[in-house]
Amino acid sequence: MGLATDLLAIHCVVTRALSVAHDEGKRFADAGFPDARTETGFRDFARCLVKLVRAHHDGEETIVFPRLRPHLPSVPFTQLEAQHAELVGALGAAEKALDAADGGAPAGTWLNALVPALERLQAGWVAHIAVEETHFTQAALDAVLDVPAQAEISRAAAEDGQKRGHVPELNVAFILYNLAPAQRAVLVGKFPPPVVGLVDGPWKQQWAPMKPFLLD
Repeated sequence: MGLATDLLAIHCVVTRALSVAHDEGKRFADAGFPDARTETGFRDFARCLVKLVRAHHDGEETIVFPRLRPHLPSVPFTQLEAQHAELVGALGAAEKALDAADGGAPAGTWLNALVPALERLQAGWVAHIAVEETHFTQAALDAVLDVPAQAEISRAAAEDGQKRGHVPELNVAFILYNLAPAQRAVLVGKFPPPVVGLVDGPWKQQWAPMKPFLLD
């Protein structure tokens, strides 16, 4: 599995989670949460999402882009960085809404702030990954970087993402279960086996409220 495949997997996680968070958030804004557990699960899901997007973009700017730029001069890195800057505002608005939820704001109040922020984030995200996936193909990367070099970039980006991401008890399950089973099976190999064991073991009770929003 090469660097492009790793990037695509995270893109798939975020794309699906954005769609679910927006649609479910809109539904709950209209109808309310059926119970406290559902609200907890949705808040955890949305928080994992915004943390992952911010961590992914920060990792690209500090690790991925600087290491690829010398090898791929035709890639519009300036455009990609400008798109990141545009997404920061949407991320900030989503984080502010979730902070309000954590502070005890009524569900209707923070959901009515979160849903528009997710709409902005979704639109910017789709445009951004279209550029990345056009240029960061596996063939393009294989032409300029060998397997060990790609693996090192993936390793460094994953390590950075773990440091910046949400609590692992929630975040690992969020990443794995926003992927279809076949793609999930490949990505599982990126995590240390003890961590994978924790997901369906001691950590399950903590992420279980998110289960209605995840794939089986």
